[in-house]
Amino acid sequence: MPCMDAPTPYHQPGWPCDPSVHPPETPVEPDCSVYVDDVGDGGDCRHTTRPNAIELTEDGRYVTSNDRSVTWRHRGWQPVRSRIRSALVSLGLRPKVIQRFDLCGSNPWIVRDSNDHDHYAIRVNTCRHRFCLPCQRARARVVQSNLATLLDDQPTRLITLTLAHTRRSLRTQIRHLYGSYRRLRQRKLWTDNVDAAVAVLEVTYNAGNDTWHPHLHVLCRGRYLHHSRLKEAWHEATRTSYIVHIQLVRSREKAVNYVTDYLTKPMKGMGIMPISRLAELIEAFHGVRALLPTGAWSRANLLRPVDSDTEWLPLAPLDIFVTRARHGDADAINTLQALHDTCPHFMRLHDDHPPPIDGAEPWILGTGC
Repeated sequence: MPCMDAPTPYHQPGWPCDPSVHPPETPVEPDCSVYVDDVGDGGDCRHTTRPNAIELTEDGRYVTSNDRSVTWRHRGWQPVRSRIRSALVSLGLRPKVIQRFDLCGSNPWIVRDSNDHDHYAIRVNTCRHRFCLPCQRARARVVQSNLATLLDDQPTRLITLTLAHTRRSLRTQIRHLYGSYRRLRQRKLWTDNVDAAVAVLEVTYNAGNDTWHPHLHVLCRGRYLHHSRLKEAWHEATRTSYIVHIQLVRSREKAVNYVTDYLTKPMKGMGIMPISRLAELIEAFHGVRALLPTGAWSRANLLRPVDSDTEWLPLAPLDIFVTRARHGDADAINTLQALHDTCPHFMRLHDDHPPPIDGAEPWILGTGC
């Protein structure tokens, strides 16, 4: 998602500015599954410590002074994330790439709808890396929204195209798969019967024999495709494989969900494959378009940011609101309560069990969670 210029900061009375603290640029709606966007330059609000200060640990990891939002964002897949990070390091990537990966989810800021002062959201740093699961989920939501505008309720077909088993490198197999798909689209069977299509690349790993299995899932619109004829055409395109599966998808919702599920589904085996193989996987995907619209959909930009009429105003880092709430600031307490109603699990990460404050909710004080 491209960055936008940061909106003019809203200054809470008594909260002076400090350009050393940077708000994110592009806000999003609050969402417990993902609440993120990017951080850019420009600043607002003072803090006694810099919430975006970056430190390097003894084991070479980048952290911030408050790492709880990173922990929350990557809950549930941390062991795999650690392995992916090791693979990134083994590839000798630039330190900035590693830093962005480590700090994905850091520096939470509270933003407010300029037209609805009771509507708040949280936004943070993101890495946008293809192998960062939360970032990939956010990307899939954009694809889901854009793809839904292309489809109506007419039946759609989901075709899976697979290569025959081989021990060649993954990059070589992906090139062969894409070249075969291009040759298939040039055949009369395809041009006569398929009006529009979008293909998604998926790769699976067989730990038993240490081999890769790349394949394409193609969502297409058009006329009936006879399975035996498509198998023959795919064999002619690949010169090695007859492996084709066709499934009729009757609703738009299911068709969209198939594509986004393949975009966000964690690859089987990432938690057990050797780090060297994981590095090969990451390197093989570099520069590869994993989403391929063709035919009538060839000009569709499925990654175009979804337009929003909401103008968000950055208020301050979340820690500032928590600190002021614990000192009895009514505006801060009300703001945090509004966010807690939307995303309670994230807000509870910021409970440090301070002394009780009369009139504040237990979750703000850290006494009831």
